[in-house]
Amino acid sequence: MNIVTNEQSKMIDKLLEGHTVTAIAKSLRLHPSTLYRWLDKSEVKVELEERRKVLRKSARDKITGNVNNLVDKMLDLANTCTDQRVKYNAIKYLLDQCLGTPATTKEESNVDGNGNDNKDTNTLKKEIEDIKNLKVVK
Repeated sequence: MNIVTNEQSKMIDKLLEGHTVTAIAKSLRLHPSTLYRWLDKSEVKVELEERRKVLRKSARDKITGNVNNLVDKMLDLANTCTDQRVKYNAIKYLLDQCLGTPATTKEESNVDGNGNDNKDTNTLKKEIEDIKNLKVVK
């Protein structure tokens, strides 16, 4: 199995930090085309993907370890925010996480006898009013 070189490893680190290929090439004193050739190599692709997996796992672990704190902050935001849009989105997010995301339905009605008149039931306005009327019990 081929191992990436020290310079390729530095390039991967900088890519994962969010630097552009041009900026990386300048810092490593290489031509950008060299970096693009490296990025086409299978061993570099594998190493880059492995490091991305490690970063994703680390981020998930960090978030999972703080779930209670994050939920408390979201509840606090839903309860105390003065911006109604933020308050609504916080409440909606929490409800969706607990109850699942609601699906919309289309109700058909036969108003004019030819069967072509479909009535779209718009319950969003009622749902918003229901959410506005929710009381948080502590």
